[in-house]
Amino acid sequence: MKKQKNYQQTFALAAEKFREADISYLENHPEIHYDQGEKIISLPFFQRPYHISYPELEFSCPQEPVISLVSKIIILHYLINATHSTRTGQLTNYGGIPGGSFYFPVFKRKTTDILLAKLGNDGEAFKRAGEKLGAAAADLGDVSFTIGTLPDIDLTLVFWEGDEDFPPAYDILFDPAIDRYLSLEDIVVLAQMATKRVLSRIEA
Repeated sequence: MKKQKNYQQTFALAAEKFREADISYLENHPEIHYDQGEKIISLPFFQRPYHISYPELEFSCPQEPVISLVSKIIILHYLINATHSTRTGQLTNYGGIPGGSFYFPVFKRKTTDILLAKLGNDGEAFKRAGEKLGAAAADLGDVSFTIGTLPDIDLTLVFWEGDEDFPPAYDILFDPAIDRYLSLEDIVVLAQMATKRVLSRIEA
């Protein structure tokens, strides 16, 4: 109950900030559409189309009848900062983001440690999960794929096979500019959501 109340407060703050923001940048954004007549903002989130009424900020998605407060918060936080693209084309892990090294144990515990516990050395299951998600194959580690989450924010999940000398390992990589759009806490949540989606495809 307390966590839900915190989410409600966080959403209310994000909604207020977004309503007060100048959203004229949406008119020229290549991946976010703002229908000024219908007052609807449309953008992809985890490769699904999301629609947001403005200024009411009511969310809808054809494939997701119930949208969590967490998803709404992440999307609003992103929209507040998505005034222009800052993608660098490089990749880093959470520890490589400014301030991320301090929170890296938390990030690891909520994401890659879970992948390791559930999948272990099963790279084939990891690969199949990525394929079921429609993720794009990447060329890192022994198995890797990239999940589109929001415009300019992709997550690349990587698996290294273990042997008698080294245990298996997983990592999640981002463009270093991700902190231009989302806070360190939001990045953890986004990566956690990606992790859950991967595991749901394994268990399906």
